[in-house]
Amino acid sequence: MKVKFTKLTDTAIPFSYSRENDACMDIYSDMDCALLPKQTMIIHSSIAVEIPSGYEGIVRGRSGLAAKGISVHLGTIDETYRGDVGVIMTNHSNEPFFIEKGNRIAQFTVKPVLRVELEEVSELSSTERGTQGYGSSGI
Repeated sequence: MKVKFTKLTDTAIPFSYSRENDACMDIYSDMDCALLPKQTMIIHSSIAVEIPSGYEGIVRGRSGLAAKGISVHLGTIDETYRGDVGVIMTNHSNEPFFIEKGNRIAQFTVKPVLRVELEEVSELSSTERGTQGYGSSGI
């Protein structure tokens, strides 16, 4: 599948796969900044994409950053959005995290979207699990 993109600045780096069979492409920062302890901010890639109809773009974290206390908030790029693919990052550590242009900051993939129609009913079918959630299956 081809996904069209445009660079919004001369310094933007197109998303790319690090290895041949990777599931996701890397997203690169197009800005220098410090992500302070407990701070959340949007880091710009300066890449805009044209997601094909019936699909969504997904921005998600990198395990190497998560191991350092840096999280990426899951994000959806709708097929109608044509702006900068920004990455919302939070520094959960007690030290500043420095981001430079060209750093790999997140991952990007494209997945099909199944459109559903919600139907309101008076009750749902019963199951053995029922309403048990949030740790109900044990540790």
